[in-house]
Amino acid sequence: MPLNTTRAVIQMRLAILFLAITWLALAGISSATVRFAVVLRDRAKSDLVNSSDSILDITFQSLMDKVVVSMVVVALVSALFSIFGFVLVIYPKWLQGDGTARFYYICIEIVVSLIVLSLGGYVASHVHGFQTSFEFFDSASHFPYYKIMYYGAVGQAAFGVLGAIMSLLRLALRGLRDHWLSTRTELQNSQRRFELLPRVGL
Repeated sequence: MPLNTTRAVIQMRLAILFLAITWLALAGISSATVRFAVVLRDRAKSDLVNSSDSILDITFQSLMDKVVVSMVVVALVSALFSIFGFVLVIYPKWLQGDGTARFYYICIEIVVSLIVLSLGGYVASHVHGFQTSFEFFDSASHFPYYKIMYYGAVGQAAFGVLGAIMSLLRLALRGLRDHWLSTRTELQNSQRRFELLPRVGL
């Protein structure tokens, strides 16, 4: 369905701008998590950890490597999607016409949300299993690494769920709206043809 009215385009631009800022903030949070994971990985290699727990240290370092990779992916896809949103806001003509750009935006948001959901849940579940190791670093540096990384990952997963649900709802509403408009147009055309039948007969 074409979306050509100025008011509708402005509303769409404001919504996309809000989402772009939100996804950019998520990318920033993921980048901070990457930094914390790198710090903990390096500290696990230092003399802060007891040499008698070398196996646990190696496992913890491996966990931090996985956290780094996961959060880098989340930060990257979130930043790229945010940039795409800013581009749509800057060039509003792409939001007009048949709505192809809007459709692609929603589809990409679903994919990105599922990636954030999967990786956020993965990090949260694995970090939670190493709560004891985190307590050592938290007490040594007086910094809540565990709470930041665990609840941050949980928040990212929840945001991914919300983003996917909202995008699917928008797709469903778009489909219902297009179907309703198509049906109404067909009924109007049928009514016009029916009104013309007596005249043709005359």
